[in-house]
Amino acid sequence: DGVQTNHLRLESHRVSYDVWVDAGDKPWVRKVQAESTKHKDQTQRIIVTHYEMNGSAKPSAATFSFKAPASAKEIPSFFGQAKEATKEAAAPDQSVKVSHSANPLLNKPAPELSLDTVGGGKLDLSSYKDKNVVVLDFWATWCPPCRMSLPILSEVTKAYEDKGVKFFAIDLKEDTSKVKEFLKNQNLDINVALDKDGQAAGKYGVQSIPQSVIIGKDGTVRVVHVGFNSNLKARLAAELDEALTGKEVVAQ
Repeated sequence: DGVQTNHLRLESHRVSYDVWVDAGDKPWVRKVQAESTKHKDQTQRIIVTHYEMNGSAKPSAATFSFKAPASAKEIPSFFGQAKEATKEAAAPDQSVKVSHSANPLLNKPAPELSLDTVGGGKLDLSSYKDKNVVVLDFWATWCPPCRMSLPILSEVTKAYEDKGVKFFAIDLKEDTSKVKEFLKNQNLDINVALDKDGQAAGKYGVQSIPQSVIIGKDGTVRVVHVGFNSNLKARLAAELDEALTGKEVVAQ
């Protein structure tokens, strides 16, 4: 708009910010653009532009005051809420009935995966065909529902290891060192594969996380779940029992 500005670009692993600041002795923020890539072919962009800025304005304290609605509840930390939800999810409900939501992957051959693991090995999905039921969980350290799900997924799948169940948590686009630090801090002993470029998530249609996938011994996708469920422990156990039978699933 004819204003001389300085252009700053700030980048993180998920979001980039472009900021245009007026040059001169009044460095007003003229324009801000935030861009987030949720998927390889999806980009969210938010642009805020400021016009007719006036340095002589003197807003009162009331301008910035906030009064919460009477029905509002203060939550000091979402992480505290997550711990309580995880405790509730740890108690199995024997009344769980397995149902399958429609998904394009259901009853289709699981897309091939060949990924490096945090431990220095390799996840080659094809090597488990005709041998094991495989559980995949797409996640990231910055995702609270993922952090709630992982301990439960780990506990249940370890209880099924003797029955031929393998579990891999697939981390999305994070540094190996960050993932290792997270696993250490959370005292999690799980196999983590690294989806460094997001291609694995693209193959499995991942648009939000956590997304868990159960693959039968025949290599077909039997279950796809997105998000955290408070009844995860019992539901997963029931789904694994069904997957081990090898019967074809019917979407409901």
